[in-house]
Amino acid sequence: MPSSLDFLTFDPLLARWCHAHLTPGSARVWEVLSSPGSPPVIALLVVLTAAAILWRRRGAVLASLVLTVPCGSLLGELIKVLVQRARPYAVGPLGPWGGYSFPSGHTLAATLMFGFLILLLVPKLRRRWLRLAAVLMAAALVLGVACSRVALGAHYPTDVLG
Repeated sequence: MPSSLDFLTFDPLLARWCHAHLTPGSARVWEVLSSPGSPPVIALLVVLTAAAILWRRRGAVLASLVLTVPCGSLLGELIKVLVQRARPYAVGPLGPWGGYSFPSGHTLAATLMFGFLILLLVPKLRRRWLRLAAVLMAAALVLGVACSRVALGAHYPTDVLG
């Protein structure tokens, strides 16, 4: 049975391995995989989802969206300030990283946004294979964001798990 200390040892080892194997080409790929969790993309998705919800006059669902994604992301920022964990690397392939490492804001926002969309859309899909495809797509997007944040040197593995 692994102890919590095993994870603390594993975190910097994986971060160093990813940093050592990062190339300009792979950094561009990881950057694309990271983008679904970026603030501009999440903001656009929240606005489009809110507009669709307003169009259907579903106030309770709109309140759920606002409490889930923007408020959840703000809570993540508060946790960053409270924990103040330094990033694995101060500078990444895209330039200097700002802020703290735990939790990963990109991963948190992607999990909240795509999780919300799945809960909203899956009940409307009649075919089982479409529901499964939607869930797998959302999971793949979140996993891509999480892995990209570690690969780019912005976070430790436990930051994206948190």
